[in-house]
Amino acid sequence: MTITALNSPERIRECLSKLRDKLEKANRLSDAVIQNKLDFEGRPIYVAVGFWHDSICQIISSCFGSEVEEVSWFKEEYEKLVERGISLVGVEQFNQSLCSAISIRAIKIDELINRMENTVIISSTSPLGDQSSYMNIAKNFTNGTSSTCIILTALPVELNAVCSHLHDISQVEHKGTVYEKGFFSSGGRVWEVISAEIGAGNHSAAFEAERAISRFNPNVVMFVGVAGGIKDVVAGDVVAATKVYGYESGKAEATFKPRPDVGNSSYNMEQRAKAVARRKDWQKQILDPQPNYSPHAHVGAIAAGEKVIASTESSVYHFLRDTYSDALAVEMEGRGFAEATHANPQVSTLIVRGISDLLNDKSDVDDDTRQKVASQHASAFAFEVLKQLDADTVVP
Repeated sequence: MTITALNSPERIRECLSKLRDKLEKANRLSDAVIQNKLDFEGRPIYVAVGFWHDSICQIISSCFGSEVEEVSWFKEEYEKLVERGISLVGVEQFNQSLCSAISIRAIKIDELINRMENTVIISSTSPLGDQSSYMNIAKNFTNGTSSTCIILTALPVELNAVCSHLHDISQVEHKGTVYEKGFFSSGGRVWEVISAEIGAGNHSAAFEAERAISRFNPNVVMFVGVAGGIKDVVAGDVVAATKVYGYESGKAEATFKPRPDVGNSSYNMEQRAKAVARRKDWQKQILDPQPNYSPHAHVGAIAAGEKVIASTESSVYHFLRDTYSDALAVEMEGRGFAEATHANPQVSTLIVRGISDLLNDKSDVDDDTRQKVASQHASAFAFEVLKQLDADTVVP
């Protein structure tokens, strides 16, 4: 937007004043949604959000014209919100979607106000009122912090499951890697979530995790995907890793001699995962398909290597059972991911895996369906962890 081509100073002041009013109203709208109120100022809550949204577009259009990018953004994203609302199941999911929409728009309004005030020269005697209280509204609206989470996945089905929880998705490219950037909101707090499909393998996971951390400076980094169950789990369950074994580390002699190679999740993330696993609330985050049973969440050890283990008759399976007897699941990226995050202690980290199959019950026919279910369950658990994180525990 070319802010220097604004209308008269009087129109500028009027526009700023109205935008600040709409920013303040965002707090009250959000509170009403969080409290599950059915109406707001005499209108149904979803209608009130629509009127609020339309009035923002009218204010911006009156001052800058209807063709500026901000108006287009608000209109396009509201259409997405309506489409998403139609597909959601249940009042809680719908309210969460509304809360996210309000939060993201509040941030956009605050950004616009800042750009206007920083670019337009207005006399110090102009009756703009007390600016300091307005400048912090968006920050207060998001509990005083703007938080970033990176979620890496190996497969398209895993990335799709992650993105199903996000709003206002756009793409960001960095050194050839294409990231999906969106927002997740709950309870008035907004997370910027940056996700990518990086392919299978520990080496790829280490490389991409290090590069993403360096580029986006996140508060939280997670790897979310599917895994094969080894013991004490069934298909559809979720495992959050306390630690991950690099089971291929060792010395090859007449018999293979393992040399334990272990990566750990952050302590605060492990503790939060345990708290989430003790309750069933995370299941409410499952979007599609809805399970016809109650999946369980486990917090424990997993194993990671470069091999696809397809049978309980394989020598690798027996090696895992004998050597890493506490491992609940096996996958192919966790150890590399843990290596990269270990080198970045300023971020909080967690690996979350949905069990797509048991090693003694693999079927190519059911593979797609099981991976989709496992991916959705893992994502649901991951976003419930994100929802419950205390800002003070994740901001470096």
